[in-house]
Amino acid sequence: MVLLISKKDIIISLILGELIFLFLLPTDWILGIFAKLGLEQFKYLLAVFLPLATSSGYWVLFELARKWPFLIQLARYGLIGVFNTVANLGIINIFILWTGISAGLMADGFAAIAFVLVVTNSFFWNKYWTFSAGQDQKTVREYVEFFAVSLSGAFINVGLFHVIVNIIGPRGGVSPEGWANIAGILGIPISLAWNFTGYKFFVFKKNAIVP
Repeated sequence: MVLLISKKDIIISLILGELIFLFLLPTDWILGIFAKLGLEQFKYLLAVFLPLATSSGYWVLFELARKWPFLIQLARYGLIGVFNTVANLGIINIFILWTGISAGLMADGFAAIAFVLVVTNSFFWNKYWTFSAGQDQKTVREYVEFFAVSLSGAFINVGLFHVIVNIIGPRGGVSPEGWANIAGILGIPISLAWNFTGYKFFVFKKNAIVP
């Protein structure tokens, strides 16, 4: 079977790139990432560059998938994973900006709320795009299973967040806000790998690798 990238794939990858930019802004407002890199004046160019970058990156992986078809799902899951990561941090930082709180049980609550929102978003992206499971009518059951897998991954993420933020505390002169962001990032690679395995072989296990 010859794999051909679709207009839908291009549009979705462009949309995700733009969403990544939008959810990156609250984190930049807290940490001043671009200012520290001397790129503040170019920040809003990312509104154009990121969609082009995500679309181009997806196209490259799609081309590689002609030889290794499993890369299609990995490319889609990876792009959604990048968005989820940025959205998770963005939501946490929106709460920090709103309340001025970056530690304690309230900060744990911010991480938990961000998790629920991101998982719900992730479910629909992965069901209808990554695993092409939109043809069945098992949405409620799949969401429960999806949430269960994601919840187990969240124990890693939120648990590590709590330990780093509230038990270890800021180190090396890092601000509490910066430390909260570091904590939010560290659990991501493990939880992403865990979640992909669970989604593929448990939640959407009947779906073949198809574009």
